[in-house]
Amino acid sequence: MVQQELEAIVRDSQDSTPIDEIADMIMAMLRDRLNLVVPSVDTDLIGEEILDSLALVDLINFLDAEFRVSVAHDQLALDNFQTVGHIARMVSRATDGLPCDLVS
Repeated sequence: MVQQELEAIVRDSQDSTPIDEIADMIMAMLRDRLNLVVPSVDTDLIGEEILDSLALVDLINFLDAEFRVSVAHDQLALDNFQTVGHIARMVSRATDGLPCDLVS
């Protein structure tokens, strides 16, 4: 597991779409399409009740359309959607062919 995490860090720094850029795109989507106010990429979207089930479905559809990341029901881990940062890391992992049911 440690080796996979290290490889993910290296890939994150070499990605054509860096995690920060992915996070910015997600923040813009939440703001512009869903009218959600998210103070930072580290804000707890679930704990702060910013992201409800309908917004989660819209977000998953956005990830599929924008990044071609398909989150299967059996891979859905709410921890991946805890913060925008977690979502961005999940997208980065998925676009690198790693399982998206684990947050690094």
